This record gives sequence, C-alpha cells and structure tokens, in this order.
Amino acid sequence: LVQRTSGALTLHKGKVGGGFEPGVKVGTGWAQKRITVGPWADSIYPTVIGVDRAGNVLSHQVSSKGKLGAGQMLGTGWKDRHVTMIDMASTGRQGLLGRSRSKLIFQPTDGTGRFTGPEQEVAGAGWSDTTALASVTAHYRGLNGVLSVKRSGALQYTSSYGTQFAGILRYPMDLRGSFLAGSRRF
Repeated sequence: LVQRTSGALTLHKGKVGGGFEPGVKVGTGWAQKRITVGPWADSIYPTVIGVDRAGNVLSHQVSSKGKLGAGQMLGTGWKDRHVTMIDMASTGRQGLLGRSRSKLIFQPTDGTGRFTGPEQEVAGAGWSDTTALASVTAHYRGLNGVLSVKRSGALQYTSSYGTQFAGILRYPMDLRGSFLAGSRRF
C-alpha cells in the first residue's frame, strides 16, 4: 500500500516470482492523514488506521478483493501524533502507539479493533529526536518492540513488555533521511 502525496492510496499486489503488480487506486483524500497498516482485528485481511488533522482515528478494513472499506470512528485526541500498530504484550491484540513530542502513548484494543480503557503513557521521555518509527514482531529474544531512526541517523530497537518499553539496542548504521517500512518521516 502506497500513500501518495496527491492523497491517493494505491495497492501494489506482490507477484509470485517477486516484484509487484502495477498500482490500483483504492482510496483518495489521504494526503493529510497519518496511516498505519496491519492486522488490526480478527481478520486475515489488513486494516488501514488513519489519523486525520483533527486527531480523529478511523479504521478502514480491507476486503478480500483489496477494496478499502468506509472508515469507522475509533477515537479522538490523536492530533499531531505519529502512529504505528503494535502488540505490546504479545497477546495477539494490536494497539495504537503514537509519538507525541518526546513521549510514546499507547491505546490498547480488545482484539476486535475497539479501543479499551484510557490511553497510557508508555515512555515518558527521549523520543523527540525520532524521525521514523515502526513496530516489529519477535525481533530480540522473541519480544515485540519498536525500531526507530534518530535525527542523527542512528537505528535503535526497544523491546515492549506489557505496557512499557525497556532495553535499547543500537545498530551501527546511518539512516538519516530514511523511512522504515510502515513508517512516515516526521
């Protein structure tokens, strides 16, 4: 799924022998939205979570034919947050993780795609110099976590433990100006 600067979302299906099919437009009006894509609810098809400029969070289910469904409101209050899906506790339930200035905020779900309980601050400082953020599964010792690119270009990994993060692994790379799959530069 590609988010174009024109606001179009195009789907490029993978080819069996490698590569991708030409893009097919599946949506418009996405230029000012922050998105994350993944297994949001109990479905074999992904979901596109979009956060609009006002901070409204909408869920768009993708059908078996690759069509993007109408958005269902999940919540509000996510203005100016950069988002990614993550299963913080390795329960099979994705939640929404957002960077807000130097903090990371997490909103858990019930496994069917609905938010449960209040949002939680899961990291209180140290994220303001993050330029890209993406969740990863079973990266280190079988734990889920987050990869982040720092303004300096450094790549780091942090493991999630329930509703918090702990431990940082730094990789000797210079990724200044780079994106991570599933992320967007902020």
